[in-house]
Amino acid sequence: MKRESLNFRALGLLFCLLSVALVFSSCISQLAERDFVLSQKRDSRLVGSWKLIRQDPTDNYLLVFEYTSKGERKQYHNGELGPFKEYFYTNDNILYVLELGAGIKRSNWTREYEYRFSEDENTLYTKDRDGTIVEQWQRIATQKEK
Repeated sequence: MKRESLNFRALGLLFCLLSVALVFSSCISQLAERDFVLSQKRDSRLVGSWKLIRQDPTDNYLLVFEYTSKGERKQYHNGELGPFKEYFYTNDNILYVLELGAGIKRSNWTREYEYRFSEDENTLYTKDRDGTIVEQWQRIATQKEK
């Protein structure tokens, strides 16, 4: 009976160690991907806060993206900071946004957007790289180091 109990404990301990190793390995992968994104170049014209211009003037939902010079993108939904960690970089007028996953439930996700600015650089136009809908964003803060 003692031998079975010992084997059961050993299996339980082995399972716990493997679970911890799995969690740490996914964290290391996420951090490596984040570090890669943060090491890339960014279009400095994006730095600042941008408000989505809604097509329906009666839609009161406010979505703001804040791009920092450090490569972070923060989402504000009606003034509340969104729950996900996002990082960005740009290359040849393509905006790459990495959303860090929450471990086992969600994996990292990189989205790609084509982007361009108005002549005065106060309006940003974005489009999913494979999409057709163009979103229009209005600058709501001056460019400054965040």
